[in-house]
Amino acid sequence: QQKLRDLKADIDKKAADGVDVSAVQAKCDAASKALTSAASASPSKAAEHIATATKSMDEAKALLDKAWTEKEVADTGAAIESLDGNINYFVENRSMGGDPRVVSIVTKRESAVQFYSQAKDGLNAKNYPLARSKADEGLKKANEALRDAEALRDEIGEGFSLGSLLPIVGIGVVIILVIVGVVIYRKRTRWDELG
Repeated sequence: QQKLRDLKADIDKKAADGVDVSAVQAKCDAASKALTSAASASPSKAAEHIATATKSMDEAKALLDKAWTEKEVADTGAAIESLDGNINYFVENRSMGGDPRVVSIVTKRESAVQFYSQAKDGLNAKNYPLARSKADEGLKKANEALRDAEALRDEIGEGFSLGSLLPIVGIGVVIILVIVGVVIYRKRTRWDELG
């Protein structure tokens, strides 16, 4: 019962962190049911139920370890994806590919990708502690690069630069000209009707 309580506490903690525990919960429920049956069974039957419960708890722990690792690896992948969007902005939109600050961000991104790749290899090999460790290193590097990217965005200023303002001004001028044209046309039409 104590083992089950400890397991449930671990499941709740991981669930709060966003880990998918649905498969784990099913095993935990099976263990709980077996222990309930053991409490009212004969000694020989109780031993069977306890063995079933222990097996279900061991399977639940393994599934929880896997689900936790998958989440850690996925979080690192998501951070790298977000970083790629920032790098693309600097390179494509701002033509800053050669800027030393962008080069530094790209270098950190490459480091994060290496750790991410090692984390995925660890996950595939079912070496979950190694996979989590590498995912953690990758996430740290990716987050460091993301902080640098945010600081650079603030530094170069993204607000209303002249480049982004010109299309808006142009559209405004066109709308005003259309309105003026419509007003003049209507007045001429009325003068023609009166004349």
